[in-house]
Amino acid sequence: MSIEKIKKYAAPALSGVLLTLCQALPWQLNLGFLAWVALVPLAAVLRDKTQGERFLIGTIAGGVHFLTSLYWIAGTLHTYGNLNIPGSVFVALLLVALETSYVVLFALLAGLVLDRAPKSPMSILLPFLWTAVEYLRMVTPFGGFPWILIGYSQGGYALVVQSADLGGVWIITFLIALVNGAIADVMDWRADPEKFPFPKGAVTAAVLLMVANLVYGAYRIRDVRLRNDKARPLIAAALQGDIRQDMKWEDSTAEMILMRYVELHRQAIEKGARFVVWPEAATPFAFERDFNGMILARQLANSGTYTLLGSADYTVENEKRRYSNSAYFVGPSGIEGKYSKMHLVPFGEYIPFVKYLAFIDKIVKGAAGNFNAGKNIEVFKLPEGTVSVIICYEAIFGSEVRRFRKAGAELLVNITNDAWFGDTSAPRQHLAMAAFRCVENHCWMVRSANTGISAIIDPLGKIRASTKIFTKTLLVEEVKLMPGVTPYARWGDIFLYAVLAACVAGLGWVFIAKRKRNRE
Repeated sequence: MSIEKIKKYAAPALSGVLLTLCQALPWQLNLGFLAWVALVPLAAVLRDKTQGERFLIGTIAGGVHFLTSLYWIAGTLHTYGNLNIPGSVFVALLLVALETSYVVLFALLAGLVLDRAPKSPMSILLPFLWTAVEYLRMVTPFGGFPWILIGYSQGGYALVVQSADLGGVWIITFLIALVNGAIADVMDWRADPEKFPFPKGAVTAAVLLMVANLVYGAYRIRDVRLRNDKARPLIAAALQGDIRQDMKWEDSTAEMILMRYVELHRQAIEKGARFVVWPEAATPFAFERDFNGMILARQLANSGTYTLLGSADYTVENEKRRYSNSAYFVGPSGIEGKYSKMHLVPFGEYIPFVKYLAFIDKIVKGAAGNFNAGKNIEVFKLPEGTVSVIICYEAIFGSEVRRFRKAGAELLVNITNDAWFGDTSAPRQHLAMAAFRCVENHCWMVRSANTGISAIIDPLGKIRASTKIFTKTLLVEEVKLMPGVTPYARWGDIFLYAVLAACVAGLGWVFIAKRKRNRE
């Protein structure tokens, strides 16, 4: 194999590795800075290639990235999904192939432009096209899977990510891709100065926008801290029961599970908690439908605290139970409100096209039939202010979480059960994405996870306290209830839509210009 072929296929593999390393890892490393060069090797080999070659380049880059990032899917399906090893690997590879297809799409779209306008700067192609294909990952069939978008890699750098309050994680993705594109343009100039002039515009734009982003970050950090100092305090607790997934629905362990959370709740009260959060599906019974739930509700109401806990709920239709994944808000008067998860996990909490795929065993145990999706945003009232809860998977959808803030929530709660993931990258990745929601909405978050990682996150996205994974424990910390709505919470993905419109207009212009030249 020639040196050129090695470069052609090693470069996208390097991008795939860097894209994985810059995200949350099983080890306590912060390599987010790698994101600023992660796309350069991929961009460097897209010029002067056939579309077939670009297809392979995109496949290598995406395949390496998602295989090394989503490896935990196979273990989850095998351990908790009742699938054998070959079946688990097959389903995991299907998801990897789906996610890889978007990197392939990026390579092919960039190739179409480069074939018609060979000198097109990567500083334009990368930010617009990469942001667009990451958006497509959010709107794919079955509810989307926008897991570990490149913007999430910067969660450890508070100064960098504050502009997410303007345009969500997308504005960080765009900026990262722009810098990668400017570096790629400099490399093109170095390789062939006669064909590619020095990219003054690209370098200037990248530097100015980076400086502007950092200046805005410094301003916003100061502003948020000042507002936080004036906000109403609340002592909140996050309980982490560490209940293994294979124990959650066994009759023999039900009493133990309940007693464990009751004891953790008692400890939280002793430490001064006024608001206590239990994780997703914490109770081993349907809280509102079971006699034990009625007793527990009375105990919680008399405990002197407000409680938010996750539990299943169900209705009966045609003599068949239809479950919902719910969270209950319990106050002095008992159950004062309920929220049911709106964005369900495909093949976990429901089966798409169930009439045709009913043979597939769901990951989630303890329910007969599909889960029902909730329909309403709920805002609960504490004496100190208002709170809303997002359940598990919902935390990765910024465009949905912002609606709770817009509806009046001054504190966000994320309850989750990450026992499925084991001790892998997934719990860290999930936490990193949830933390971004705090930056986008300028609010605190109390995160209670069954097996970890539970956390208290401030409005700057900083994790103030967190637990170790697979440990029975609790967090008790002061949080603040912050009023107000960020531009992103109010207006949503306007920045993203502008990027998408520019992509459509740009691709259209390239094709029209090429057609005109052919006619001439």
